[in-house]
Amino acid sequence: MKKILALLAAVIISVPIFATEVWNGLVHISNPADLEKKPINLSGMWEFYPNQEFQSYNKEQYDTAFIKVPGSWNVQAKKNFRSNFACYRIKIVGLESNAQYAIYSRRCPATASKFFCNGKLIASYGEYSSEEKNSTPANTPVYAFLESDFIGSIELVVQVSCYANYEAGIISPILFARRDVITNKFENILLFITIIVGALLFACIINFAIFVGDHSLKIHLIFGFLLFGILCHSLTVNSNIISWAFPILPYNFIKQLEIISLWISPQLFSLIMMDDKTFSNKVKYLDKILFCIFSTFGIVFLIIPIRYTNYLISTLWVANGIFFAYSIFRMSLAFATNQIKLGIFISFYILIAVGYFFDLLFPEISANSTIIFSQFTILLLEIFDVFFMAYNHQSIFHNTRKAMFELKNVNETYMKFIVNDFLKLINNEHPEKVSRGNYKRKKAIILDAHLMVMYSDGRTLHPRKEFEAYSQFIKSIYDIIQKNNGIISGSVGNGCIAIFDTNPEDVFTCAREMINELRRLNEQNVKLGEASAMISCGIHKGDVIVGVIGEENSFTECILGPGIEVASRIENISLKFGVPVLVSKTVVDELEGNPPCKISLFQRSVITQDEGEVYLYECHNEDYSPFFEDENKVPQPLSYKETEENTIR
Repeated sequence: MKKILALLAAVIISVPIFATEVWNGLVHISNPADLEKKPINLSGMWEFYPNQEFQSYNKEQYDTAFIKVPGSWNVQAKKNFRSNFACYRIKIVGLESNAQYAIYSRRCPATASKFFCNGKLIASYGEYSSEEKNSTPANTPVYAFLESDFIGSIELVVQVSCYANYEAGIISPILFARRDVITNKFENILLFITIIVGALLFACIINFAIFVGDHSLKIHLIFGFLLFGILCHSLTVNSNIISWAFPILPYNFIKQLEIISLWISPQLFSLIMMDDKTFSNKVKYLDKILFCIFSTFGIVFLIIPIRYTNYLISTLWVANGIFFAYSIFRMSLAFATNQIKLGIFISFYILIAVGYFFDLLFPEISANSTIIFSQFTILLLEIFDVFFMAYNHQSIFHNTRKAMFELKNVNETYMKFIVNDFLKLINNEHPEKVSRGNYKRKKAIILDAHLMVMYSDGRTLHPRKEFEAYSQFIKSIYDIIQKNNGIISGSVGNGCIAIFDTNPEDVFTCAREMINELRRLNEQNVKLGEASAMISCGIHKGDVIVGVIGEENSFTECILGPGIEVASRIENISLKFGVPVLVSKTVVDELEGNPPCKISLFQRSVITQDEGEVYLYECHNEDYSPFFEDENKVPQPLSYKETEENTIR
């Protein structure tokens, strides 16, 4: 049954199997030319010498036994061989004389070893010794060169000492071929491992970066740790490249990393990712139990020395078998509850677990393959991660665009209440930093305007009609003020206050356009039987304080000062005498040329203050005609350049 499964798996993953059966320590090569095309697998029954340091020149004094390779003597033959060091021997015949060959294995014999070819040392891994105190374990790939003798044979002797590992002996298949064939295979394996490790590392960084950018996406943090655990597995269990690339790393550290990355970390992070609010409390309770079990295993393997964890390997097999069955249950439950993404993720985890199991159950197939089955499933997981990140990125991009659009709408709405230009009066360089209590004192031209809406025949306006009429007239007035560089600081009832921080010509242009626009609207509304409006404006230049007031979560603009008070008094005079626009002499004196509108001295009132009397000027429309039909006297135009004697009444 095992051979049928192995053959079926080989067909599925399209990996040819080239194996030469080793029988009683002897391999006969019938066609040496085949070794120039493909490697052979030196699996079978090797000569075995427990508790002996075999020397080929005195073979007769040793008792020869046989043991299956790959395999572990303290697992498959512990009843017969109670040993911490031993020797393996194989004889390869039928080769070309004095030819260059090589061997390769994904991991060296556990845990320290020496390789001899025809009595010559060709490679060593760790520090082999028959005494524990002198033995230093290692866990690196085997890659060594051999040379056949003049009769075309090779005697390969492997000395192994094991004091710190559960598995002892040659536990990974050894490939044998011509030197260039093995070299090409080793380079291809390094290339595939580099691609897989690079892709995993890149995916880890991207997932961590997404989480850093948005802490609410904890799924990417967990998925990043899961991929990092698989990355450690690829560097240790799958290839042992980490030991080859960093020989200074301690064996115990690498072994702990290997066990945790294989048996513990994928399960822990998978359990975290399986958490979903849609599942029942019973399922979540099972998640917590399994999480506690594997967390305990992780703490144990991190604390105690690796040699004392050997007895827990069988327990780990049982725990992972239970977890594998539980994963299938969770996958079915996820698809049944329409949790498609979670179901796909768990299915990929199950595929990787099948890949790990396949590699352990059929090491010969894994040894002959450039990319082993578990690495293939890891590539599938990475492809899923790419689509997963792309999908989430699309969602993030869509949500970001939606949030930016909503923020833009909110900002535009807020700017309708507190205009950005008003904030610039307080802090021109950084208006966004204006906060409650900030203010600025300055001289400015203030326009205080009020509207009165009425029917020409004296009828009372309905509240809705009154509001609509105010909205129509106020909008026109606001547009004219803003067009002429005025900043509206706010409205109170049926009026508004605006500041002109530029040259005084703007305020006169604004006054002229307000008069003409209001006349046009009144004529239009009278024809339609709608309400007309009367405006009263006071314009003055003086000291003002502009600032932001309110409570912590609600700000509003504020403008006050003596200039505001004078402008308000001028507006009251404008309303009292039915004059649309009155301007103080302080504003007229600022003009440097002809005013944009006609003005005349207002001879019916002045403003009295501590500094003296403030004379007023009236602004007219272009034809000097009265603004209101009931006005009895048409004011006479007066040049702003007249002497003060002519302007005093």
